[in-house]
Amino acid sequence: MWWWGWALALGQPAAEVVITPPEPPLPFQYELTLSSTARWQLDNGDRTTPFVRDYDPTGENFGDLVSTLGASLTYDRFLAAIRVDEAWYLHQPIAAMGASQLIQDQLTDRYRDQLRLEYAAVTYSDPDVEATVGDFYVTLARGMVLAIRKVDDVGIDNKLRGGEAKARLGPVTAHAFAGFLNLKNYEPGTGYAYRDPNDLVAGGRLEYGLGRYLKLGTHAMRMRPEEGVNGSNIVIDGYGASLELPRPVPWGSFYAEVARLERNAREGGISNERTGYGAYGALELQLGPTTLLIEGKYYDQFFSILPGGVVSSERQGINRLSEPPSAERPQALLLSNETVHGGRAKLDLRIWPELTPYVSIGRYRDGRTIDSNITSAFAGVRGRWSSGHASVESGFRGQYGSEGASLGRVVRTDLHLVLDVAQELFGPFSAELFVSGQRVEEFKPPDDVTAWVEGRAALSLLSSDRWSVTGAWEIYTKTPDQFDVHYLSIAGQWEFGEGNFLRALYGGERAGLKCSGGVCRFFPGFEGGRVELVFRL
Repeated sequence: MWWWGWALALGQPAAEVVITPPEPPLPFQYELTLSSTARWQLDNGDRTTPFVRDYDPTGENFGDLVSTLGASLTYDRFLAAIRVDEAWYLHQPIAAMGASQLIQDQLTDRYRDQLRLEYAAVTYSDPDVEATVGDFYVTLARGMVLAIRKVDDVGIDNKLRGGEAKARLGPVTAHAFAGFLNLKNYEPGTGYAYRDPNDLVAGGRLEYGLGRYLKLGTHAMRMRPEEGVNGSNIVIDGYGASLELPRPVPWGSFYAEVARLERNAREGGISNERTGYGAYGALELQLGPTTLLIEGKYYDQFFSILPGGVVSSERQGINRLSEPPSAERPQALLLSNETVHGGRAKLDLRIWPELTPYVSIGRYRDGRTIDSNITSAFAGVRGRWSSGHASVESGFRGQYGSEGASLGRVVRTDLHLVLDVAQELFGPFSAELFVSGQRVEEFKPPDDVTAWVEGRAALSLLSSDRWSVTGAWEIYTKTPDQFDVHYLSIAGQWEFGEGNFLRALYGGERAGLKCSGGVCRFFPGFEGGRVELVFRL
């Protein structure tokens, strides 16, 4: 053969090539993940002093170590997984002498050392059947009736501890579940500690599907919170149906969902009943280089489902167990999403593969207290080239009362800007600039106007050797007498191995409203040092 000739020409004896078949995969597959963050917080940006009654020491001069250890084992069609969460605090803040009752109450359930088994489950899965015993997440359709889910980067992790099963019989899929609500028992960002509410939630969904042509489903759920100390007895029922045409034609798709929520309660001997309705629809058309998205919603007293079955809760409000689609940008003006109707249209035009401008216009009627109109408009462009990419977006959002001129009395407006530019430099190095900010004005009668700016600018130097350095500046001017206005930080990241990270930050991060995954809440400011490790084995 030809390789004999090469061997003789080189004066080397030829050796026969032996091809060894690959080793069969092990019957067991495992994964071990450790995520740990250690920090020392010097300041929370609060400008008050210990001699002021409203002085809040909760975010100053303390340290913490927050870790998550997860493990999974796969054998054939079985998957077993556990997750242990740990929070350990050093030099926990205490209320100052004479502090307000609110601050004293907040400190009673913050900064508690704890070690908990937060997740444990065994799952069996084959093409026709899937069953889980232990902890699991469940979302019915797009979450209007029930959305028990995880939003990791803001510390929200709602689960059910019980069992669920899914069975597929031809085009029909049946899903049933039941369990007790299992919340993440602490918030890494704020230090709050929660107890598990022991709410019983059960329900199911039946869906008929024909591939890309049709998905038609109906679902229901019931929630029975744990009986309260005052003998409260609460039952919440939810019903819904959805129709989806994933891609009946190559250029279009459609989705629609309707829902009803009922809350029957007897609290303190008083009957309290509520009923809410919701409808949402989305149509997407792709006509050549043009993509058109039309969204609409109609919510009437469509109340949020919260742990314990309560109607409102300042703290537990972030742990909503239902998430009706908002049909608008959460980073701008926020709606209660309970009594509101309207919609928006978004148009994308791909001029060529590297450049796509877009525009969105929305109009809503919000009936929380007094009726008001919401106008939302933004436009932007996304571009990409061989050595980088860029996107820029700017927009306006306004809320108007039902009185006054044609648009009514102005209640709130905001202007926002988002810029993201990345470019290769030389050798293994590239740079990225990200800017996000908004200017907000709130109007209160008779002539009270409050205006502020909040935003962030970050410049990063990245290397193909898997490391990066980022310098950032943040600003928050809403309450300059209570919180610092400017925050500077320097951060670095090193990726070693596949999916393993070491991150470090020193400096400050602003207080204020921050949104992620459609969930928005107020975070305290941070100034100090932080080191984070993510390691997978």
